[in-house]
Amino acid sequence: MVRVILKTYYFNAKGLFKFMDMKQLKYFVQVCEDKSFTLASQSLFITQQALSKTIKNLENELGIQLFHRTPKGIELTDAGNFLLEKAKYLLEELESITNEVKDKFNLQKGTISLCVAPGVLRSLSPNILIDFCDTYADIKVIKHEYSDLICERHVKRGVFNIGCSLMPSNLTNIDFIPIKSEKLYLIVNTKNPLSRKKEIHIKDLANENFIVFDKNFELRHLVVSKCKEAGFIPKIIFESSEVDLLNNLVYLNKGIFICVEHVVNEINEKNTCFIPFSDKSFKWKIGFILRKDKQVSPILKTFINYILEY
Repeated sequence: MVRVILKTYYFNAKGLFKFMDMKQLKYFVQVCEDKSFTLASQSLFITQQALSKTIKNLENELGIQLFHRTPKGIELTDAGNFLLEKAKYLLEELESITNEVKDKFNLQKGTISLCVAPGVLRSLSPNILIDFCDTYADIKVIKHEYSDLICERHVKRGVFNIGCSLMPSNLTNIDFIPIKSEKLYLIVNTKNPLSRKKEIHIKDLANENFIVFDKNFELRHLVVSKCKEAGFIPKIIFESSEVDLLNNLVYLNKGIFICVEHVVNEINEKNTCFIPFSDKSFKWKIGFILRKDKQVSPILKTFINYILEY
């Protein structure tokens, strides 16, 4: 295997002909975006010590200071701001060239780093990733599971190529490609008077105790937003990331829970019932999330199209 290291040549402050590799520029840009060596090291999956050493070497090679280091954090110097603009351009050009070469010669091989929110693959199909890898043996998919909001955060920071989660409530710097939607249902104990209704209006829930997903899940924010639109703030008595725990609390008649259709279909409790909402637009919408400023690589296009047509 031949490793190609791309380097950018320049004259340093002493007039000496030097070079820096693209890894240094990538690390520098990440520190600028995160405004923190600690956060940038986490995004890059390296130690803070290694990152600091790389940036220090870059400053030494250039013969200039890129950051002011203060008790409150770091700030770019004038030279740092100048380099940031040039570095972003170079990295975007490199990515563009790489993608053009792959497009031209149809090189369907590589690795996709995918972050997925809980329940998404169960909703699409448990076999979907296995079938994709069987079809495209030269493309490796590395899957990581996080809640919706953490998926969004990691995609925005470039930690993962692509995410698959609930539609973000805030689409700033994010492209969303819808895959499917599911109905939402009210899960309620049969002892609750609401269980006698054939369909539910959000305003019917104003006096109920809500059992919800925690703040890292978009569904929780969707539910709270719908309640506010109906003129009330939901009374949340319990929150968790574990759907089985939330369902068990409904079974014990501790409150109500709003959940997606595929979960409802798997519940088999005699003393709980599932009621649809009158608002047919109140749905769980899942899809791909990508950084708006990043070009979609050929293998990502292959992956996206495969999932959409599955």
